[in-house]
Amino acid sequence: MFYFMIVIFSFYLNVLPRINSDKLNKSDNMLNDIQFYDWVAGLIDGDGYFYIRKGNRLTSLIITFDLKDNKTAQMFKHCLNGKLQLVTGFNAIRFLLHKREDIIILINNLNGLIRTENRIKQFKLICLKYGVEYKDPIKLEYNNRWFSGFFDSYGHISYHKTNGNIAICINQKYRLLLDELVLLYNGKVYNHSKILNSYRLVINKKECVLQILNNYFSKYPSRTLKQNRLNLIKIYYELRSNKSKIAIKGSLSNKAWEKKKLIKL
Repeated sequence: MFYFMIVIFSFYLNVLPRINSDKLNKSDNMLNDIQFYDWVAGLIDGDGYFYIRKGNRLTSLIITFDLKDNKTAQMFKHCLNGKLQLVTGFNAIRFLLHKREDIIILINNLNGLIRTENRIKQFKLICLKYGVEYKDPIKLEYNNRWFSGFFDSYGHISYHKTNGNIAICINQKYRLLLDELVLLYNGKVYNHSKILNSYRLVINKKECVLQILNNYFSKYPSRTLKQNRLNLIKIYYELRSNKSKIAIKGSLSNKAWEKKKLIKL
C-alpha cells in the first residue's frame, strides 16, 4: 500500500492557479460560442432545473452552485443575466433566470444540447410554452464541452486508500447516458446506490485517466474549482512514481510519508 499524499502535495494545492472568472467572462465571446452553451447544457443536465410555476405564468431556470464556486456563478450571471441568491442553511449559491427574453435566447441556444431524461421533459415544456420547436439532442462526440459541464455538476475525483488509485467518477440516475460516455471516454459503469437507483461511471486506469486529462480536459477544462483537483492528478502520479526519492530518510517528504498524511482529492 502506498500512503503519501503529503505536505508537498498540500503545497501544490495552495499554489495552483484558481479559476479566473474575469478571464472566463471576457474570453471566447461566450454568448456567441456554441461550445459555451455545450458546457451550460452539461451543467444544466446535472445541477439545473427548468421550472414552470402553476398557472403557466412564470418560467425559470435554476442552477445551484457550491459556495466555493461563487466566481463561476458570477460568470453565469454575467453571460446569461439572471440573479444570484444564497441558499439558506446550505453552503450553496443559486442562479435564477426568469425574464422572458432571456429565457427565449437561452432555449434557442440550448435546443438540441440537453441530454438527460428529466431535463428533456422540462425543456420540452419550456419550448412548448414559448412556441419553439424542440430538437432532439445531437450525437455527443468526444470533443464537446458538454462532458466538462456534466463533470462540473455530477463529477468528482476519488482516492482509494488501499491501493492508491485515482478515479474520475460521475454519478447519474440514467445508465444509458453513462454507457454512452464509456464509449467516448473509457471507464466502466457500476451500480452506485440501490436506494437512489443510481449508477457511477468510473475511470480509474492510469492510462485512461491520463488520456482524458491530456486529450480532453486540457482543451475543455472544468470551469469550477474541480479543475484544481484535476490538476493535482499528474502531480500525484509523479510523486508515486518517485517514491524512492520520497523515501529518503529524514526528508520532509519522508516524514510526511511516515506519518501517512493524505489529502483528499
